[in-house]
Amino acid sequence: IHPDAKLRLAWDLVALLLIAEAATVLPLDLAFQGIGLEAVLLPDIATTSFWTADIVLGFNTGYVTPRGKLVDDRVAIAKRYASTWLAVDILSTFPWQYVLAGGTKGSRLLRTARIVKLVRCLRLLRILKIRALIQTMAIRVGLDVRWLALQKVVALMCCVVYLSHWAACGYLAIGYGESGPSWVKSREIHHVQASFQYTQAVHWAILALTNGPTYAPSNVDEYYFGM
Repeated sequence: IHPDAKLRLAWDLVALLLIAEAATVLPLDLAFQGIGLEAVLLPDIATTSFWTADIVLGFNTGYVTPRGKLVDDRVAIAKRYASTWLAVDILSTFPWQYVLAGGTKGSRLLRTARIVKLVRCLRLLRILKIRALIQTMAIRVGLDVRWLALQKVVALMCCVVYLSHWAACGYLAIGYGESGPSWVKSREIHHVQASFQYTQAVHWAILALTNGPTYAPSNVDEYYFGM
């Protein structure tokens, strides 16, 4: 497959959207612990199939050297892919959740479900590919320097948004994971709507990232997470 083919461009665009979706949804799932294995079964099958196909494409897509030479030799392509993104793609694509959840019964089910949620976060390793995907797509469509500068501004804004989102979800996960005192219980929001809880967590995350006055930690885990 030619690296500048329309099929490859469209495929990379879908990959970029799926990475953004995973970076948004997976932390929320870990934070609220409200989505069971059955609820994410079909999306998991669909995304796993896509990323498995992406690995196959990785072994069959040529590349351009810094000198502008097109390389379409399969052995050279395989060596380059194996030395760059293959390990990340395998770790983030393998369905670890089904291997861990297989045959789990009784009291071990809840603990296994929590481990599965953590393991599913391996998919976030694909975030490492975002910069390369965006730069490759920009070159393919022929964006000029002005658009590349705008891309950096947008990328910085996205970093701030997602850092706040991940910090908020992590703080919520700690608040729900504690059987004793926690910030969720101290602020008496554990019985309100999830959207309000998330808003409170985002407020804490923004204050924490900007060195503002945050909520007082209720336990050791919250203290270390706030650091």
